[in-house]
Amino acid sequence: MVFYLQLEYVPPKSSAEVEAWIGLDIDRNNLKVDLVKEELDKQHCLIDVLHSKIIENHDRGFETNDLDSQLWQVQNNITTLKRRVKTLNEGQSGSCVNSRCIEIYEEKQLMATQGMLKEDIRDEKRNISEMCWKIEKNFSESEKLSEKDQKEEEMWKEKCVLEEAARSSLVEEISKLRSSCASLRARLEMISTEI
Repeated sequence: MVFYLQLEYVPPKSSAEVEAWIGLDIDRNNLKVDLVKEELDKQHCLIDVLHSKIIENHDRGFETNDLDSQLWQVQNNITTLKRRVKTLNEGQSGSCVNSRCIEIYEEKQLMATQGMLKEDIRDEKRNISEMCWKIEKNFSESEKLSEKDQKEEEMWKEKCVLEEAARSSLVEEISKLRSSCASLRARLEMISTEI
């Protein structure tokens, strides 16, 4: 007889849940390294999924602001969980104050980095919009030129048709004049032979 153990899936925790979970267990000092590592693995899987979605949305030309924000939160969760694993592995409850200072410093560094990245993104978006404007401007100018070229081509076609008609008319007139010249020459020859 085979027994199957069915485990309930527990999704990765949100940023607020991670902070509350870590904070409560720091106070109680009963958080186990295995539980933190398990949550850390879930957060890593989640960040991989978010990276894939962001790349897919970029390829499709969709905005990724919400996914970027979620990715940032998951990255913060991973950082927090890694710090907690390190603290638990060290087993130093007395250095919690120092580790908290380090956490605050690192958090400020992350926030500064996030600010710089947002500014870079804003600059890149501005550059992209300027390039799009230039492309649109060049496209409309080339459209105007192509319209102008089409008008000139039509004008030249009309002139060509008129010139062809004039040429045909001249050829016909020359042909008539040749006939007249030939008949006059024949008369002159007849008159000269009669004299």
